[in-house]
Amino acid sequence: MQNTTAQKQIIPVMFCFDTNYVIPASVAFFSLLKNTKYTYMGGGDRI
Repeated sequence: MQNTTAQKQIIPVMFCFDTNYVIPASVAFFSLLKNTKYTYMGGGDRI
């Protein structure tokens, strides 16, 4: 059962890095996207 009245919490995230940190930054960004709930990315409910 889902609670449809709950509001989503928006957490602003900002990435700043130079060319020396491209690989670690891309890993961190990928991890952030992979571990974000699908509904928070605007995808709606998965069937």
